[in-house]
Amino acid sequence: MKHGVYAVPMTSEAEHCIVFQSYGGLRGAVAFCLVALLDITSIPHKNLFQTTVFVVIIFTVFVQVCLCSLLSVVTGFLVVS
Repeated sequence: MKHGVYAVPMTSEAEHCIVFQSYGGLRGAVAFCLVALLDITSIPHKNLFQTTVFVVIIFTVFVQVCLCSLLSVVTGFLVVS
């Protein structure tokens, strides 16, 4: 059996970016849900944690979009005309 037989082949740069960004979005959603589950009585700085996680999620989303576009051009997946 060959390695990656069950893997779905990605044919375009858009599919690579979608997979890359969906992983980042899922990671951010899990982090935000975990912070939202904190108890305000046992952790008085819950609001600070929520704000920090939200800022990190927003920042990483913008960085991932820029890096994905840049890497697509550099690696040749995307040809700029």
